[in-house]
Amino acid sequence: MTNGIPITAEIVKLAQLRSRATGCDLRQETARQIAQEAIMELDPELDLLVDEEAAFSRDDRLLSTFDLNDIVINGSRFDIRVVEDGRVSIPRYLLSTSYMNLGTLAVAFHGDRSASVVGYVPKSDWELQDKHAASKDDKVIFRVGSAHFDLSSRLQELLSSANHESRARRAHPVHQSEINQFCGHRQEMTLSKQREFVEAVLANESSWADLQSGLSRSFVKKTLTHASVWNHRLDSMAQSLQSKFNKLSKDDIKVTLAKVAEDFGGQFDSPRYRKEMLLRLTREELSRSLKGEQLAKAARLVEQVLSGRPLIDAVKDSIKSPMAIDLALNIKRQRQKLTNFIEASSDEISLAFRQLALQPVYATHSQTEGEGVESVNEALSLLDAGELAESLKSLEQEPAV
Repeated sequence: MTNGIPITAEIVKLAQLRSRATGCDLRQETARQIAQEAIMELDPELDLLVDEEAAFSRDDRLLSTFDLNDIVINGSRFDIRVVEDGRVSIPRYLLSTSYMNLGTLAVAFHGDRSASVVGYVPKSDWELQDKHAASKDDKVIFRVGSAHFDLSSRLQELLSSANHESRARRAHPVHQSEINQFCGHRQEMTLSKQREFVEAVLANESSWADLQSGLSRSFVKKTLTHASVWNHRLDSMAQSLQSKFNKLSKDDIKVTLAKVAEDFGGQFDSPRYRKEMLLRLTREELSRSLKGEQLAKAARLVEQVLSGRPLIDAVKDSIKSPMAIDLALNIKRQRQKLTNFIEASSDEISLAFRQLALQPVYATHSQTEGEGVESVNEALSLLDAGELAESLKSLEQEPAV
């Protein structure tokens, strides 16, 4: 899987809610959802079925108590772990239990936009690492290879040889005292006792009621509905704004819109949101052409123009040579719109200077270092940035899509 699975607003929101409710690791929860999406996007002819009802991780109580993170595919259970610095880790008390019979699928994040399943750690490799771990170690760590991982082929191979798990039922119920000891004083239990306890609880669903409770299904459904509306509005707004920002893709615009919306509580219609949205998008657009101090000056000018200051007055604050500004204006009149943020050549400057020399105010003026290439180009970039800001001012008043 080369491009990965997009980390959508729905995935992030549900992962955040689950993490707050159970104390589980946010990235682990996100990784499990990514793994599910990755499997569901494989060729339907493979006949792979993700059974969410059969996963232990469906139950917030188990998730919170044992750090479980599994998915069930065609009746076979796989542990899911996040790759951190090329390695995955797992609590030692899960090893040598039936939960780990089919090993671990490793998920790597690619920045904050996508993630993918990048490797597999079989049960035997985990147990070998466990044998060499120090007695005080609470987790076992395994390095995931960097070679290309074919999720489809590996799953077919593993599922074709898998024996569907059949957990033996414990003869007597798990006592509350055992749960209290594991949750509060686990280090006082031997590792083998910890594993026996995990196995016993997983085999006795009646004991789960004594563990921590979690989110209701109706709440999850409501969250998904709200996330769907959120995504639709982001998509519609990005579509309407794309023509204004030639250097940004629709996805780039959506990322910025989402970040601003989060900062302003998702209030798309508020004037503060729309002003901040336009400022950030314009800065992003400018950053594709300008760098360093030039970008900083252009960003300040944009903020002034969006606040109502006349463009030429704002440019004059940064460019002290009136002639450099007039030369830049003259050059812009000779250009098409698509050539914005392209530096002026010496020939363009010379031509503009000769044209200005025909005007009485410049008839006896000779070209000096103040009107050189650098000053004129700086004026050009500021004029381009200001014109972009002026073209966006009307959008501050438009209602959100």
